[in-house]
Amino acid sequence: MLPPQLEKEIELLRERYTVDVTEEESIIDVVIHNFETSDLYKNPKTNILLRIPRAYPDAGLDMFWTDEDLILKDGGIPNGANVVEQYLGKKWRRFSWHPQPGNPSRWNPNVDNLISYLQFVSKRFSQR
Repeated sequence: MLPPQLEKEIELLRERYTVDVTEEESIIDVVIHNFETSDLYKNPKTNILLRIPRAYPDAGLDMFWTDEDLILKDGGIPNGANVVEQYLGKKWRRFSWHPQPGNPSRWNPNVDNLISYLQFVSKRFSQR
């Protein structure tokens, strides 16, 4: 059973994206299809995997994954995204991009949610 807040937020996302949800014992995998990247990337869109802890929203989101083939236009690997991991039967490129304590972009369960985290992801796509 999904945390109630997460369930509401996924329904909001489904107004704009195709979203798949897979529940594990301690993690909820959410895949957002055709998420826009930026003109720095070879692919204008990618699938995003979020691995959400069951304690959400008190436990925040940390890192995100994209389709393995998401690379920069010049053929390079994005900074902090050189690790490929397997989840849900496929390979994903892990972006080690974390909200930082003491930084305005850190996770705050009273303010942040799935939507604000995706804004954080979009911000990452504007950088190499």
